Amino acid sequence: MKLTLTIFSFFLLSFSLAQKKVENLSSDKDVVKFVYNFFNKDNEEDLSWKSFQLIDGREWFGSYNLNKSLQDSLLNLDVYKWQKVDFNFDGKLDLIVCGKRMLLRNQEYFLMAFLSESSNDPYEDDIQYSGVYDLKSLIIKGSSSYPYYFSLIDSKERTPLIRITRWDFGIENNSISMDSPFIVDTICFLDNYIINYSKEKDTSLFNKIKFESKNIDGKKIKVVIDCMNNTDTSVLEIIRYDSEVDSSVLLGKITKYYYNGLMKLINYGGVNLIHNKDKIDNGLAGNKLSMYSSDGTYKEINDISGYRTYSLSAIYGWFGWLLNYTAASYIQQKKTHK
Repeated sequence: MKLTLTIFSFFLLSFSLAQKKVENLSSDKDVVKFVYNFFNKDNEEDLSWKSFQLIDGREWFGSYNLNKSLQDSLLNLDVYKWQKVDFNFDGKLDLIVCGKRMLLRNQEYFLMAFLSESSNDPYEDDIQYSGVYDLKSLIIKGSSSYPYYFSLIDSKERTPLIRITRWDFGIENNSISMDSPFIVDTICFLDNYIINYSKEKDTSLFNKIKFESKNIDGKKIKVVIDCMNNTDTSVLEIIRYDSEVDSSVLLGKITKYYYNGLMKLINYGGVNLIHNKDKIDNGLAGNKLSMYSSDGTYKEINDISGYRTYSLSAIYGWFGWLLNYTAASYIQQKKTHK
């Protein structure tokens, strides 16, 4: 049975380029040049990055008719233009940058982490890179029409914590909540993903986890990991719906070694705190996650209930990795058995 490989574009952007080390950066000018050089490689100059500037915390002033209380709230935020910190705790300094550029006639805002010199993918060999940085966007969609602000949190945790302040959903509809205009997230790094930090580990055990995704073209795919509490090997089912009546099914097995990464994202990412899916979502949600616990409880969350949740985006990214990995393995098996 033919398996069609679907490429998923999830929210985290990641690529690498060798250049000046973060340890040597000491000024705003150095950081702006670092960012420009990062995006201008292989002699293909992207002139839009010439307009890149660091944020100063006053981006909203003059854009909206903010009252004195909201202006004071903005001014009292701990705003960093950039900071050097070992975010992925590999013993090397990383760079967190908050800035903006002009794209056509629009402002585009970025909050980026340049992670230094090592691969932390648990499913790949640990390759050390000299002078190479992986870029991870700390804005879930990659960039934003509205500024994000960040600050570092002093913590005794081994994992460095970053506090991100962003505007509430309402402002994207040109309406500001006067009571609570900001959403504050505390994030950390876990196994090459960015997740919401949670003080307490969720110790829930699961019988089954189901992920469903709908592409822009309306085609659907479903991934089910079942019989998770029986043995070290669980049932894996992948269903690709080419239409309402036409689908392809791939059945197999998956060991805890592989889905342990998913469980860590769920257990440590505060997924149990995300609101359950609304009964009516008008079909707007492109992705849905269903979790069936061993104690008989059931939780279903989607893009609407988990709006811009870092942990949920990380889980979507994990399933994207699983689909690509499974497809590559399937193709290799077919070649081997020819």
